[in-house]
Amino acid sequence: MSDRQTCRSGSARGRAMQHVMAIMVSTAVLISASGSGTLAGPKDDAFAVIQNWATAFNASDIDKIIAAYTPEASVHGTTANSLAVGKDALRAYFGPAARSRNQVKLAQDGSEATTMLGDGQVVVAGFYEFSGTRPDGQAFTAPARYTFVLVKQDGAWLIAHQHSSPRARPAQ
Repeated sequence: MSDRQTCRSGSARGRAMQHVMAIMVSTAVLISASGSGTLAGPKDDAFAVIQNWATAFNASDIDKIIAAYTPEASVHGTTANSLAVGKDALRAYFGPAARSRNQVKLAQDGSEATTMLGDGQVVVAGFYEFSGTRPDGQAFTAPARYTFVLVKQDGAWLIAHQHSSPRARPAQ
């Protein structure tokens, strides 16, 4: 084989390798741009809403808490005897916790489950723990479980329904 044929053959291989390298570099750029090594998807985006809700709850920011919900959202609250429906009812439900500066800690130990119901609909279930001070001055912790139904409206994930109930005590 002549030097000229080797050069042409190497050139085709070189272009193929450049193409492969370009794909690899593009993939690496996309992955590093996402910040976590994986590209975020609907499940991650929806769970971020719950994390932001917890941050707002811990800051006692009632406006940010309520902003996380759809206008017609419903909440079966841990301490409520009735279903709260709509932003006014949610404000009435969350108001006492915000005024008392209660806190919530999401369990992020792999015990949460996120399920896509359809395009723009996600259910997230898991555990959290509330803490604070009772009116009598006694500190409390209240382990609970949650289910959030989130929907994507106008490009933003919002909570459409939340169910929260006390966590069952371990069997003895």
